[in-house]
Amino acid sequence: MGTRAYRDGVTEHAASDPTSTTGPGTIRALLSEERRYPPSAQFCAQANVGPEEYELAAADPVAYWADKARRLDWHTPWHTDHVWEPAVRGEDGELTVPRAEWFVGGRLNVAVNCVDRHVAAGLGEKVALYFEGERGDRQVITYAQLAEEVSRAANALTALGIGKGDRVVVYLPVIPETVIVTLAIARIGAIHSLVFGGFSAEAVRFRLEDTGAKLLVTSDGQFRKGQAFAVKASADDAARDLDHLEHVLVVRRTGDETPDIPWTPGRRLVARRRRRRVPRPRARVLRLRDAAVHHLHVRHHGPAQGPRPHRGRLPHPDQLDALGTVGLQARRRLLVHRRPRVGHGAHLRDLRPAVQRR
Repeated sequence: MGTRAYRDGVTEHAASDPTSTTGPGTIRALLSEERRYPPSAQFCAQANVGPEEYELAAADPVAYWADKARRLDWHTPWHTDHVWEPAVRGEDGELTVPRAEWFVGGRLNVAVNCVDRHVAAGLGEKVALYFEGERGDRQVITYAQLAEEVSRAANALTALGIGKGDRVVVYLPVIPETVIVTLAIARIGAIHSLVFGGFSAEAVRFRLEDTGAKLLVTSDGQFRKGQAFAVKASADDAARDLDHLEHVLVVRRTGDETPDIPWTPGRRLVARRRRRRVPRPRARVLRLRDAAVHHLHVRHHGPAQGPRPHRGRLPHPDQLDALGTVGLQARRRLLVHRRPRVGHGAHLRDLRPAVQRR
């Protein structure tokens, strides 16, 4: 049995039995884990992806992903699968920025692909979201119900003057409304920037300023470690004296457990989910662009350097997403844009152990 020492003085004991401990105050050893849990033959038979996918992707990556992209609903098909311009060194010795594009010329709407096409295919009663809150509250939302909620939210955003190319900052906990409003923003062609619900007012303000957002979507509060924490006060501090921010849309999550919430008449609006049918708004089709590679407009690890020509409106009108902190928000983006896109249900669990601040 070996040991490994760390800077903080903790010693980790590596035992051959991963479930054993070596004595009081020691860390349970997991360094020598060699157990395997192969899937059953029944599970393998119904899996969407088998081991042969790795070989297919490695043999011709561009053709592989072009084939997968044909599973989506395209308003306008693409004419070029992939364009790659590597970085080159100029006469001044500096490297140029590499450029990558996929499915050039293609146009689609992400919300349609995540929701509408599954309803049209007869999967309206299939579960799209399972939600479990910290207090034990649970909710099951089908694709048909999700389509109604997204349409309702999209109509509300349109009524607030949000349209194609406008930026919306979403500062919400892990609740169904986070998915709904993100899809609604995509449906009308606006640009979303997801902000972790535990960030400070200063962190939220930086994102509002850097995007020139017209709308902030937040909640009255959120639940953490069994308690209700007020969030709207932080949102108010972040939004103070920003001329470009026209509205703050508030989702009621904690209700009476976070009383004395301040309100600004004419600027703060409360979002309520109602159970009546609404007209489905037009889906704005966009050119497929990878915001994470080429259009990095929100730099979440420090202030942007140099001039910001995108202030007021980002240079590309078909951008879907302003890139956020990878570790905290990638999970939400994958949840919103990947799992519903392939017709699977997703699990939302608002069970983090503590409020994080940055």
